[in-house]
Amino acid sequence: PLLARSLIQQRKYHEVLKLDPGPGFSSEATAELLATRGLAYLLSGDSENAGRELDSAIRANPDSINALVELARLSVHLRDFDKARLYLDKAFETDPDYSLAWSLQGDLYRLENMPEAAIEAYTKAIENSHNKSRDLIQRARLYMQLAQYEQAQHDVDNLKKITPGHPEADFVQGLLYLAQNNSLEAQESLEHCLRKSPDHMLATYYLGVVHFTRGNMEQADRYLSSHMDDNPGSINGRKLLALVKLRLGDYISTENLIDPVVKSRPDDTIALNILADSMFYQGKIDELLPVLKESAAHQPDSASAQTRMGIGLLLQGEEEAAIDSLESAIEIDPGHKTSDMLLVLHYLHTQQYDKA
Repeated sequence: PLLARSLIQQRKYHEVLKLDPGPGFSSEATAELLATRGLAYLLSGDSENAGRELDSAIRANPDSINALVELARLSVHLRDFDKARLYLDKAFETDPDYSLAWSLQGDLYRLENMPEAAIEAYTKAIENSHNKSRDLIQRARLYMQLAQYEQAQHDVDNLKKITPGHPEADFVQGLLYLAQNNSLEAQESLEHCLRKSPDHMLATYYLGVVHFTRGNMEQADRYLSSHMDDNPGSINGRKLLALVKLRLGDYISTENLIDPVVKSRPDDTIALNILADSMFYQGKIDELLPVLKESAAHQPDSASAQTRMGIGLLLQGEEEAAIDSLESAIEIDPGHKTSDMLLVLHYLHTQQYDKA
């Protein structure tokens, strides 16, 4: 079991799966090894086999705290939070100070958008663990979310003491600088991280964010493209890279990047707006209007969405519907000058001077 845990830390999941309980294993050791095999399957993306291994672990020893925690982890992965809580409650009955259980409890609260409760859970994990790094990172990020930057910096400083020179410390420091709008310091820390760990996918993403916020679109393009090469399923990476391509005038690439996001998340208004802009600049007017209507339907109280739809309707020659949309935008926000301007220009063009 100790060898299996060591291999897990090194991400040698296939090596873990080669380990089998021997005939002389105690029920406790058998359950621990099978639980670790289940974790290896889960981390390899095979939740079905993970479940089988963990069920075998519980059969070997129903009180195995490792098996209970890994079953809770699998339940979190499957978004069955109620079942995860049941397994964690059983684990705490066995050992109320078990750090891995508290760490997972923190993950569960974080996913349920309960940052204060998550911080308390990670604090318990830190107090009872020899390996505090992961929980310090998670707690620091939650402090950032709550804009408690002094506490976050305290956790980052502790992380640097525990793991001097480790790229993850530079990464979290970069996030903290970014949260405080210190983009130059954020860039420096993230570049330190990337030099030590060239395959750090999140460092490349956040360097893209830093350069985007500073208006350096070519550098943002380079980092975000690298991020997407390593992580093609990243929705946030895809959306931000599409926006960068839009700013660079590469409208075809923008559409190709953002279209899969819209298809998988039809209510993502940011993605819909990026797609609409790419179609507008390509002159795809017939395809533009349905996208604008979809975006406006998801934002009935947005003056900007109504204005954009009004523009699309004007381009299609549907003047009456366009006027309705633009007037709706003004009703929502009487100070929305773009809608006022468009109505003035339309009435001047159609020689309706009194209305203008």
